[in-house]
Amino acid sequence: MRPRLMVAAVSAAVALSISPVVAHAAPAPLTDVELNGSVDQSVAVDAQFDAGDAYTVGLQALRQLRGEMWDLNPYFSTDGENTSTRLRDVAAKYDLDTREAYVNAFTIDHSLTRISVQRAAEQPGGLSHTRPDRTTPWTATVNGDQSWSESLAGGTSLKNSILKSWGHGELRALNAAKGVSNSDNGHLHMMIDPKFKYYGFGQVYLRGSKYGNYSASQASEKPGTSTQMPAGEQRVWLYRAAAPNEEPTGLKEGVPGPLQDTTAPGGGLGGSSGELNSIIGIIFGVLSLLGAIAGIARQLGFLR
Repeated sequence: MRPRLMVAAVSAAVALSISPVVAHAAPAPLTDVELNGSVDQSVAVDAQFDAGDAYTVGLQALRQLRGEMWDLNPYFSTDGENTSTRLRDVAAKYDLDTREAYVNAFTIDHSLTRISVQRAAEQPGGLSHTRPDRTTPWTATVNGDQSWSESLAGGTSLKNSILKSWGHGELRALNAAKGVSNSDNGHLHMMIDPKFKYYGFGQVYLRGSKYGNYSASQASEKPGTSTQMPAGEQRVWLYRAAAPNEEPTGLKEGVPGPLQDTTAPGGGLGGSSGELNSIIGIIFGVLSLLGAIAGIARQLGFLR
């Protein structure tokens, strides 16, 4: 899993400076996220989700995680260097001098939430930061708004992803790296970074997929311009670009079927039994990726 994650991160860094120009591109129905192609050449996926999860689950879980990390005060660095600075030291540079100020220093962004739902729906197999048409995740834009950091998870709930998979599960690695972001702690670094003021969250249950439930998070320093997606559980057709050699379905009428109970034992939307409990992946924008690539190069012996 880890070598595949590192390759994905490096490839995205190289490709990020090249934005594809796609003829007759269109936004995806419901999410309004750019498909990089026409709807009639897209694939409809049977998806169940609640866009309100960004507030009822994502917002609350991230506040909880940030509060817990404030109390623990781990090492934290934003310059890619090994330092002795702690999370509270960095937060203070953003005028976040109290626990309350830090915990509440971010808001849910509608554009990033739309992108999160779309990117979760683009993960029917394992996890990939490459979109089905092999473009980078930064092509998933809404009215030109894009994310600058992406985390993905499969086979577990959004809450569990934030608190555990992207959270406490990487605390030891963050401290071991003296707060420098790398492939072992990057999710946690993204979740608690004081510079990120805007987040989006989405969890989508994809029928017939490898892990069932997929979660995505996006972060940015700048707000988007989109309107809020309607809250409420819905089972609908979501659309993604067709993968190479995949037959497009085009636009489908109606809905796939009635709402179903997708709650797994232990709470949250569940994945397939017999699979790993959770798989995770992360990718950053250009500036954040530079530090991550340097860390990978050091691990491989290219840098000292």
